[in-house]
Amino acid sequence: MAYNKKEVLQANTEAIRVVLRLEKERREATEAEKSILQNYQGFGGLKCVLNRTDNPNDIRYWSKSEQNLFEPTQQLKQMIYREAVDANTAKRYWESIKASVLTSFYTDTRIVSAISDALASTNPLIRRCLDPSMGMGAHI
Repeated sequence: MAYNKKEVLQANTEAIRVVLRLEKERREATEAEKSILQNYQGFGGLKCVLNRTDNPNDIRYWSKSEQNLFEPTQQLKQMIYREAVDANTAKRYWESIKASVLTSFYTDTRIVSAISDALASTNPLIRRCLDPSMGMGAHI
């Protein structure tokens, strides 16, 4: 299965929608909401969030290969600014998403499973381990 930018963008948007709702309602996530949150993959492969989306004509600045991401990216930004607790929080969230494009990386669960299976079958003595995917809890 290839990396599908549109599907990842949609899953991330739904996860962010849940987070914003939880913040507003000041409550814990339900099991259904936790399932949505688990689909969040970050924006490491989605440089489209760096592009202009404020005006429908901004699509002309987008590469042809990413124009199918214009509307979902525009909807994500609008949703954040509409649903965040205030404008400063919305701006901080959007800037954080943009800043993460170069620093966020997603490790596919198939890779995590292959590494875990290899480690389990060889049973090495591990004294220390630095795993960058631990932030998502993939190997926990």
